[in-house]
Amino acid sequence: GYDNAGAMQRKGSGVPVPRRYHHRCIGMVVCIAVLASTSGFFGYMYYYGQGNNLHSSLQSRLHRLRGPSTNSSSQDEYPSDAPTGGGPTTSPSRALGASSATAPGTSPPPPPPPSPPPSQHRPHCFHPGDDHDAIAVTGHRDGFGACYSAQLQALALARHTCKHYVFIPFQRVSHNQDAQVMNRFCGLASDAEVTNRTRVKTYHNNVDGRQYSGRWMTPSVRAELLSLYRSTPKPDDCPYDVAIHIRRGDVTAAAKMETRWIDDWVYAALISDWLYHCPDASIAIYSEGQAEQFRNITRADGRVRLVLNGDLRVTYHHLVTAPVLVVAHSAFSVSAGLLNPNRIIYPGNRNSSELPGGTEYVRLGTNNQLVWDSNMRWC
Repeated sequence: GYDNAGAMQRKGSGVPVPRRYHHRCIGMVVCIAVLASTSGFFGYMYYYGQGNNLHSSLQSRLHRLRGPSTNSSSQDEYPSDAPTGGGPTTSPSRALGASSATAPGTSPPPPPPPSPPPSQHRPHCFHPGDDHDAIAVTGHRDGFGACYSAQLQALALARHTCKHYVFIPFQRVSHNQDAQVMNRFCGLASDAEVTNRTRVKTYHNNVDGRQYSGRWMTPSVRAELLSLYRSTPKPDDCPYDVAIHIRRGDVTAAAKMETRWIDDWVYAALISDWLYHCPDASIAIYSEGQAEQFRNITRADGRVRLVLNGDLRVTYHHLVTAPVLVVAHSAFSVSAGLLNPNRIIYPGNRNSSELPGGTEYVRLGTNNQLVWDSNMRWC
């Protein structure tokens, strides 16, 4: 209690205690309470933040394993590389993602169907054991064809050996291509069974035994590859009966690149023979360079169109969807041939071990003549 002077009596002593000390005691108690609650709040926030960081780290790692999401708020737009005039023409070079204007009097094309999730359950055999459960490949920094081919072969090897497939997105693609754009374009994704605990065998650049990868490209594997490719927005399909990929630009005859170069006379003879049997066929040549460089091939025939220096994605999709595809000594068109469910023709005197069964080979004869199979189906 307090005496008449306002001082509190110390219990059991009868000695008065000034009231100001009592106020100090109350203040200390309040300070301690405030500090305790504040430290608890910041401690909670610290651990909450750490948990969020850990969660984000795990999600980021799993995202890298499964590949980029195909669901995008912005729809991919593709220019049209199809020439509109008669005779050989050159399609102007376009930047990636450039939009194409709709012709007057025509309605815009319908939007593509919704994209599926980035990783789906794709039934395939799986045999646990050994020292790995999944196969991946990374490190390729060549053009899109080489980078994409390495991934297609990795998936085919995974199916061949009954393992899971892990897609490691492209980090760099040569020839001024945006790696992130091409990751979305190709549609690849890791198997849904892949987790952070999956034991992954990662190859550098290419998988072992890729020279025999044509044997792994079974009809079911090719159908799966095409389904993945189709899972993201694509431009219009090829409008021509025959699409011919001619590798130029990075290879020349003077450089003595026999394994990559195919002479002009081969293509001129191929086109001549085809139009002889199929006079109403429309043929397009996809390549790089100037129109004058292809005069010996087109021979001013109005049925042959030149699509030069076009958008890479449009060109690639035309090769994938062409009714007849003539591939070059190039991973760009060879990989497109793996996806193309129609006819694949390969001019050369040796078979390609990377192309699937059913590929039609045209042999190079003498006097600038081609040797076609006796059972050749033309039109």
